[in-house]
Amino acid sequence: MDFQEIMAFNAPYNQKNFDALIEKIKLYQVVPYVGAGMSMLFDGIYPSWEGFLNATFKEFGDYSQKEMFDKLDYEDKADFLYDEMGKLSFADNLKKTFGQDHLDKDVSDFIDKSMYLLPVIFEKGLLITTNYDKVIEKSYILHNKVLAISHPGHFEALNGALRDNELLLYKIHGDISEPIDSIILTKAQYESAYNNSQLIETLKQIYISKSILFLGCSLEKDRPIRLLCEVSKSGMTNYAIMSCKNESKRKKRIQLENEYFTQVIIYPDGKHECLRIILEEIAKIIKHQKEQYCNSSKQNKEYEVPRIGTKAPKKDADNEECKNKAKVDDINFIYKVKVCTEIKRLLIENHRIFIDYGPMSEIALKNPLSNACEIWKERKHEKIIPNNEKIVNIIEDNKELFTIDEYEVCYEFIEHANGFKKGCNQVMEDVKQFPKNFSEVINKYARV
Repeated sequence: MDFQEIMAFNAPYNQKNFDALIEKIKLYQVVPYVGAGMSMLFDGIYPSWEGFLNATFKEFGDYSQKEMFDKLDYEDKADFLYDEMGKLSFADNLKKTFGQDHLDKDVSDFIDKSMYLLPVIFEKGLLITTNYDKVIEKSYILHNKVLAISHPGHFEALNGALRDNELLLYKIHGDISEPIDSIILTKAQYESAYNNSQLIETLKQIYISKSILFLGCSLEKDRPIRLLCEVSKSGMTNYAIMSCKNESKRKKRIQLENEYFTQVIIYPDGKHECLRIILEEIAKIIKHQKEQYCNSSKQNKEYEVPRIGTKAPKKDADNEECKNKAKVDDINFIYKVKVCTEIKRLLIENHRIFIDYGPMSEIALKNPLSNACEIWKERKHEKIIPNNEKIVNIIEDNKELFTIDEYEVCYEFIEHANGFKKGCNQVMEDVKQFPKNFSEVINKYARV
């Protein structure tokens, strides 16, 4: 299949969702969530987690207990094997199966795999995974990119990844190279990890700040996915690329939108080469954008004001420079319009909530005993604060598009957003008000 055939497989939704995903990626508003399916595409190297558990039971378990074992969920299966085999034996088998020794490969072994395109599309920012293996790290090494790693209990680097778009892989359930006690495997370890308020707040911060792109995920409601569904009720839209049988694609699409708040690009069941074709198209579009940006940056340097004593350019060259400068300005203007339009949509949502339920809303003024106050408190946490954080991220990711004066106004909004969030959680006497001139800057370019 080619790209257009894949889009037609679930028309018109595939193309619509693909276009929306591209716009979010351009604004650095997407975090890839990499599942075992991406590693499994390396035939004969890594199994799925279910495949590993079943193979481990087959090798080490008591066959008379197989019927009971087959009925267990993943966490209970891991518990059973952990107890039956002992911690060290289970750990040895885990490291033997998912260890880095399997990845003694060069570029030629990776280049036709979907994973190889991740460093091309996501050169900076955060990636998250539940995988224990080293496939993602290997892909970035082959592209000569330094990928920092963070595990549960090491939260400080996440702030830099979310705020400053620093390149970071966050391994939610640990890393195969870490001690076995630090890897989340058993039900007790899951309970401990997901009762850790710091981990929960970290995942919430990721889910609220960016849209998630699921790659190689079955999207079963395990713990991180359940948390995502809960957080996404605030209005976040996520994305997925996954396979499905033709007769089930409508049901799958509606289920993902209604239960997982996820818009999906569907390709035919078993045709996993389609995932690479889709990622290739994304990479091509992103590469084109980067080339435009690099060209504009290079040309901007060429159009610096000449120093005193330099010769004036010839008239023909002058005209050509003017034409090229206009092209550069057009490209930057297009991106600025997209950025400001995205911000404007978020501001409209916030303003609507303020008008309907805020302290100066009609219902609050007419009837102080109404439940408007409670609704206002809920909507601030569910919608306005997440929207403000999205706006701050968009500004920081695209600040080179704004003039110094415009960015000064944008920074006033950032200060307002930070103060507003703190004021919702504690009493504060001096919270910076929403800067009206921020709307003026955004409205100047937004197209809504």
